[in-house]
Amino acid sequence: MISMSELARIDWRFGQPLPFWVLHNQHVAQFAEKHKLVAVPSDRLPGGAPVHFGSAGESEGSPAAHLLPVPWPNPCGGLKAPHLHLGRDLFILTHKQWEEFTAPIFEQYAHKLGAAKTVPFEQVMEMDEAFSGLPDPPRR
Repeated sequence: MISMSELARIDWRFGQPLPFWVLHNQHVAQFAEKHKLVAVPSDRLPGGAPVHFGSAGESEGSPAAHLLPVPWPNPCGGLKAPHLHLGRDLFILTHKQWEEFTAPIFEQYAHKLGAAKTVPFEQVMEMDEAFSGLPDPPRR
C-alpha cells in the first residue's frame, strides 16, 4: 500500500481521484509490473508547454502512440486518456490495457452492489451520473 509520505509528494493539481489510486494501489503495481509499463518521463509532465501524447515524436512501440493526441494539462482538469498513477509515476495505457485493468474492478463493483441491502441517497445520485454515460446492454 502507498504510504502517506508518498501521497504527500504526489502532485494532484490536474485531477484528484485520490481514493481510486489509493484503494487500487496494489492492483496498479501488479498491472504495471505484468505489462512492463514505462512511466512518462518527468520532463514530459506539466510545468511547461502542453504535452501531446501520441504525437509524431512518440515511438511506434510506445503505449502513447496508440492514443489520439491529447493536450495536457487539460483545462477541464486531469488527463482525459487511460492512465495509471503509482507513487510519482504516471503510465499511459492503450484502450485495450484500460479494459483489462478495469475488468476486475468492475467485478468488485458488481459484487458490492449485488450484496448491498441499501445504498445511501447521495451515492445513488453519484452512481446514476456515472452509469448514465454508459451504453445500455443488449436486450436478452
